[in-house]
Amino acid sequence: MSHGTHRAGPQDGGGFRTDIPGLRAIAVALVVVGHAGWLPGGYVGVDVFFVVSGFLITGLLLKEAERTGRVSITDFYARRARRILPAATLVALATLALGTVVYGEVRAAESVRDAAWAAVFAINWSLAADGADYFAGGADASPFQHYWSLAVEEQFYVVWPLLVLAVAVLLVRRGRAAALRPVLAVVVTATIAASLAWSVQRTALEPGAAYFSTATRAWELAVGAGLALLVPLLLRLPAVLRALLALGGLVGLAVAGVVIDETSAFPGALALLPVLSTAALLAAGTGAEVPLVGRALAAAPVQWLGDRSYVLYLWHWPALVLLEAHLGTEPSPLQVLGAVAAAVVAAEATHRLVEAPLHTGRLRPSRPLSLALWPASVAVLVSSVVALEQRSDLDRDVGYFAEVARKQRSGGAYPQATRDPGRDVRVALARADRPVPDELEPPLSQLRADTFHRTTPGRCYARDAGTTTHDVCTIGDRRGDVDVVVLGDSHAGMLLPGLDSIGRDRGWKIRHLVKTGCPTAWTRSGSSPDCDEWRAWAMDRIAELEPDVAIVSTMAEDDHGARWYAGMERTLTMLQSRAEDVVLVGETPWVPQDVDLVACLEADGARVSDCTVDLDPETIEITEAERRLTDELGVGFVDPTPWLCRDGRCPVVIDDQVVYYFRGHLTVTFVHRLARVLGDALAAEVSRRFR
Repeated sequence: MSHGTHRAGPQDGGGFRTDIPGLRAIAVALVVVGHAGWLPGGYVGVDVFFVVSGFLITGLLLKEAERTGRVSITDFYARRARRILPAATLVALATLALGTVVYGEVRAAESVRDAAWAAVFAINWSLAADGADYFAGGADASPFQHYWSLAVEEQFYVVWPLLVLAVAVLLVRRGRAAALRPVLAVVVTATIAASLAWSVQRTALEPGAAYFSTATRAWELAVGAGLALLVPLLLRLPAVLRALLALGGLVGLAVAGVVIDETSAFPGALALLPVLSTAALLAAGTGAEVPLVGRALAAAPVQWLGDRSYVLYLWHWPALVLLEAHLGTEPSPLQVLGAVAAAVVAAEATHRLVEAPLHTGRLRPSRPLSLALWPASVAVLVSSVVALEQRSDLDRDVGYFAEVARKQRSGGAYPQATRDPGRDVRVALARADRPVPDELEPPLSQLRADTFHRTTPGRCYARDAGTTTHDVCTIGDRRGDVDVVVLGDSHAGMLLPGLDSIGRDRGWKIRHLVKTGCPTAWTRSGSSPDCDEWRAWAMDRIAELEPDVAIVSTMAEDDHGARWYAGMERTLTMLQSRAEDVVLVGETPWVPQDVDLVACLEADGARVSDCTVDLDPETIEITEAERRLTDELGVGFVDPTPWLCRDGRCPVVIDDQVVYYFRGHLTVTFVHRLARVLGDALAAEVSRRFR
């Protein structure tokens, strides 16, 4: 994360504020330890950076505005350029170069695209639009993902200095320069209120997008700005209150790092804990008296880390991500420690050779040259991106889905369907030592797009947390005589393309109710706290539709024990009172989380056997429990495992088709392949008059 100087001005009590680099040290330590997997809430370190940045930058702007009645925008951006661009550009170029070595063609192309977004400080928009999961981590994460926080800061600082300048000029012209702080306090308060309210709302509805949004994060920088406005008051705080604020702030950050985790609704209201804790520490350190905590923050090792916090933040993430991509599996604790150590060494070198000399040292450029760093940085990174993209021939795959759709329309109900998936699996395993086919369906560059999200309109399912209703859309034969509903999470969603073909072939009119990330078992799911509300809504819609058949497919919750069993029993029993027949489609086998299918399949000399996975014992347990439950209730049951695995082995490529796009989710391509046998199996489980 970037930050301004920590040398205080007169309004800060003068002198060098050792607590500022101390806070930066805490922030970067939280982030690095969190990303290394050793602290669940370590990511709150970014919130610490935001508050400190808002405090420092606003302090500098106020000092200039109160002294001159103006703010030099060119000086401001020249300082920002010297501070952030040299190191950010260097690390981005190094990451690009290492990515071309570590990654295969597909992942390298994806990282090149992310580098372009990072170059223009807009990668947070790209991540939000792609629905990126900040907490997914691992080899699948972008090595440029951490640039999102720099993007948020720079987007905030496009507006904030101009606003301070406008207020200062307006008040000076009216002879009311003394009103600068009160007027800005009103602006800051309004910003905090509006941004925090938006953060709470968007975190509940779209947590992925909310995490990366400038609008949901602006209040954190504004809290720091508000503290800078309050410095004259903070200077008069009694020593006892300073000590309490410092201790409370330190404890608050420790609690945030331990209690907040990847399941927390963050940022939202929870971000108040690290933000206010940081504010308390900053307030405690404003003035001549330094509490005990302040002395600890002034310790030499802490100061050393704080001075290198920005460059360590830049280096640590690609070190961890590229290590896992290189290994092809989750690294051991010792390997993670090695990656962190390498990042520290790189940070030290960057600080000594680039950051310090160009920021305040002997190589410090003039204002015009500093301003030229902005276009120069963009030009260097974009030209590197263009050069790397010209090496890629992935453009040939862009029209893949259009061609598939054309074949689908002209090929009847089952143009790609197999009649004997068990035989296909047996043959695939027998040929597993052969090289991965050169031409895969879908191409690996399109694998992550071969999902039901591509074929199903967004209004027809609930994708975001907080969304508890959606349009009830129809697929299959819209004039069919058999009314079918499909209920479930993304495991039900992935079947929709195949069910569409089945419905058209069998005269089934199919309405679907799908909420991703929301298991259908009637238990409260940690992944989406409003699942109960959506389930109740869906059950009401099913009661209104009075379907002949209800088809259910869902991921089993991790414990899949008594609580899950009771929840599934409740769901299926409710469906039995609303539909003539109920069929549960069982759990699909899972690709382990640490297996990157794209990297595995595109590796030089890769064989199909290299990527074949074992049937997880947990999947077997879940399937047995589902079979027991459906037998007890008299509900139909379709087990897809024999179509995907044999003798405990599950190929991820059958013929030239990729089976999975992510963990337990089948590609649209492969669902079409299974459509015929899925239709036969469903029909066999329902009353004869509906077959």
